[in-house]
Amino acid sequence: MSQRQKSSQSRVNKSRALILLPELRKPVKLKPFFPCKCFLIVLFKQCHNTRSRSILSKSETLLKTPMPTRASKNAVHNYAEKLAEKLDFEPGASLQALIKKLGGRLEISDPFAEDIDESMHVKGKRNFTIYISNFTSDRRDRFTIAHELGHYLLHYPPILKDNPKVEMKATRWVDETDKDQMRAEWEANWFAAAFLMPEKAFRAKYGHHVDIGEIADHFKVSVSAAKIRAQSLGLDIAD
Repeated sequence: MSQRQKSSQSRVNKSRALILLPELRKPVKLKPFFPCKCFLIVLFKQCHNTRSRSILSKSETLLKTPMPTRASKNAVHNYAEKLAEKLDFEPGASLQALIKKLGGRLEISDPFAEDIDESMHVKGKRNFTIYISNFTSDRRDRFTIAHELGHYLLHYPPILKDNPKVEMKATRWVDETDKDQMRAEWEANWFAAAFLMPEKAFRAKYGHHVDIGEIADHFKVSVSAAKIRAQSLGLDIAD
């Protein structure tokens, strides 16, 4: 290899390394990925003193895994509920139609397939795929889909802003010892709960139907998801 080729290769490697470095997270305003004239939310970022979550695939595509916004639980809940309003998403409505509206698609896959470890892959704005298991119930799938939407709407915007060519990949298996990964999962769960079961609608339904099974039927979620939502809102649940 000539000296010029070595120098060129060095610049490429350095450029690639700079992309992989963790970035300083600052308070930023993010717009949702749909027509909205006025709604903005501040999601607080922090500097992560951890290794980069970027990886290179065999095709040399730069991928990043979801990193937490560090927004509070209430902020994520409010964000999810406002998004549901802006998208005209009513409790119990079709998530398949919503995914299509946002430019994404759903794929049913074998959760034990060795060649597919993704739960979501975002290739760009309005270009994402959510993978759901062929062994789970429809109601479990609804929460899974809303959870992955949380990753797309909470965790992908900073990646898109930094480098539009970078893709985001959420995996099925999360390292429970990794605090950043776990925080991102919590945020996606908070988003899903509020998106599918907005507080105002949930409290109104709870006032008429103390039976948690009836409430779960109304929002088309599992009983366990409805119980967790009720508990987070400080509502008593009959045994």
